[in-house]
Amino acid sequence: MIILYFSIQKVFEAQLQQTVSLDDFYLLDFGLPVSAIQQIQYIDKPNAGMESKIYTSWTNQLNSENTAIEQIEISLRRFIITTYSINTINEYKEIVPSHIQEKIKTNIEKEQKKNPALVTGKNNSPEYLLQFSDLQELQAILVATNNWSKVQEVFGTKENLAIEFNNLAGLRNPIRHSREVDEVSLLKGKAAIKWFKQQLKIE
Repeated sequence: MIILYFSIQKVFEAQLQQTVSLDDFYLLDFGLPVSAIQQIQYIDKPNAGMESKIYTSWTNQLNSENTAIEQIEISLRRFIITTYSINTINEYKEIVPSHIQEKIKTNIEKEQKKNPALVTGKNNSPEYLLQFSDLQELQAILVATNNWSKVQEVFGTKENLAIEFNNLAGLRNPIRHSREVDEVSLLKGKAAIKWFKQQLKIE
């Protein structure tokens, strides 16, 4: 049914005002963790046109990497909460740059439209708010001018941290958006996974 859903959406996406991403489908509609996502990609149906392209699942491929990246994202959020002692909404606003707060607010508003009961009463919880941050936002928090000094010993230099985040994102993004991963991105991504696990002391 999932394959059918996305195959129909793909055929008619030009006529749709809004499409559902695979992440949203699992996280919001199913309420499942990212690690449960069944990755899908296109294959050409022999002797058929573009409209008849079909999806095929490749659930087991890159599943361990996907799980590891999810673990790193969760650990980074916890690391930020702990390192900067973010316990209240005011402390959250002091540590998280304003433009990142706006992005997180936008992400929460999207979720609230789909699941109002899930969000109501949680907007003052720093832990909950950071659930709506991705790798780019987490990096921006860490390298912010007033924040970097507390984590410099853990991550080395901003330039090196940026490289590791880019390599991790280079693997994360195609996995999460059901695209093929080239060999170079895979190798760099795996190395970044090991690096973040080492720096964050993830077993």
